[in-house]
Amino acid sequence: MEMNTVTQEKQFDEKLLKSVYEMLGLEAMGDVRSPAQGQTTTNVLQETNRGMLLIRFNPILKTKLETGHAIFEIESLRFFARNGIPVPTLLKFRDEFYFKTDKWIICAYFCLLGVPIRRSELSVDLARKMSEFLHNVIKVSVNYPTEVSYEEPFINSFNYIIEMAAKIEKSFPELKKSEMWNMMKITTKHNQSILSGTPEGIVHADYFYENILKDRNGNIVGLIDFGDAYYGHNLHDVAIGAMECCVLEDEIWNLEIFSAFLQAISPFFIRYSITFQQFYETLKVNCFRFGVYTLPNILACESSINCNIYINRYEKLVSKSFEEEIYKIYTEIINS
Repeated sequence: MEMNTVTQEKQFDEKLLKSVYEMLGLEAMGDVRSPAQGQTTTNVLQETNRGMLLIRFNPILKTKLETGHAIFEIESLRFFARNGIPVPTLLKFRDEFYFKTDKWIICAYFCLLGVPIRRSELSVDLARKMSEFLHNVIKVSVNYPTEVSYEEPFINSFNYIIEMAAKIEKSFPELKKSEMWNMMKITTKHNQSILSGTPEGIVHADYFYENILKDRNGNIVGLIDFGDAYYGHNLHDVAIGAMECCVLEDEIWNLEIFSAFLQAISPFFIRYSITFQQFYETLKVNCFRFGVYTLPNILACESSINCNIYINRYEKLVSKSFEEEIYKIYTEIINS
């Protein structure tokens, strides 16, 4: 999901930050920075005597706009780290890997080596590497033992998106008159049954290029931001990755890059007998997912639903000619 990086002033009192450093056995050095804020989580960067530290402050809320839960984020990071996937390694607060106050669930880790991929860098070669990396993530993910449910309703299910969409409609009732919006809702409601029998595990839910780290040689060296992670169908991450790695500036779909991504992860499609319909419908559904995340800000500014890039991507996907193009790419890869 697209997000601009910003630097903000200190948002937390010195006493709270000091207690965090003390529990972690670290010495703070220099100023505090808060870059790349999420919809709810606030990230704090702090240079320490042992390296650059990232502290994630997750507010204790009954609901939030995205999927994901702070405790499940922590569980996901620990699970992948134990199984050899390069993700941030959580630091321990005394007896736990998080620190809870009356307002926050706080976790912390040192920044991974590597830099986020930029949209301008997306290419056929990078798409292959992003896809191969995701395939390795999924091989581990499907071994996650069971779904974990926390106190927030639907938080570990894609049904949560439908729940949030209904809340947005109450604030912006004009959405109910939008043919495209209503089509997206219908597609999403049917997706769960369409994906029945496909593999499940930890879904990162934001396999977006800026959350994927590479080294100076272009090798993928890490995956960050598990704030939206939930237990569900792994095909969602494949669909998100395929779409986000090939839509370039001005929302132009580069189908050569798209094809390279699908080719590299084709063993996943073949092993689990993923049909074209399952994949294509999941592309559409994730346009709805990110539309739900980003639409309220657009409508609050009195802009049209058509200003949302994910609504526009969905509209492209329902085009019969575009679907035929993608079908040809998919079937050639599966049958090759």
